[in-house]
Order: sequence, then C-alpha cells, then structure tokens
Amino acid sequence: MSIVYASIMSIVYASIMSIVYASIMSIVYASIMSIVYASIMSIVYASIMSIV
Repeated sequence: MSIVYASIMSIVYASIMSIVYASIMSIVYASIMSIVYASIMSIVYASIMSIV
C-alpha cells in the first residue's frame, strides 16, 4: 500500500512541478520577447522619424 501511495504522490508531484515550471518559463519567455520586440520597434521607429 505504501508503495502504491508513494508512486501516486511522486506522479502527482512531478505533474504539478512540470506545470508550474512550464508556466514560469512561458511567462519569462513572453516577457523577454515583448521587451526585445518593443526595443526593436522603438529603434526602428526612431530611425524612421530621424530620417523623415
């Protein structure tokens, strides 16, 4: 019984941790991408404005 309980708990724990890790990584990735995109867009816009 204890072996079954331990295996179930390890599966549940692994599932929760993978979901949490995936959520954190996606949030971090989205933040980095938005910062990079905003920086590039502002540089491009400033370049166009200075040329015009």
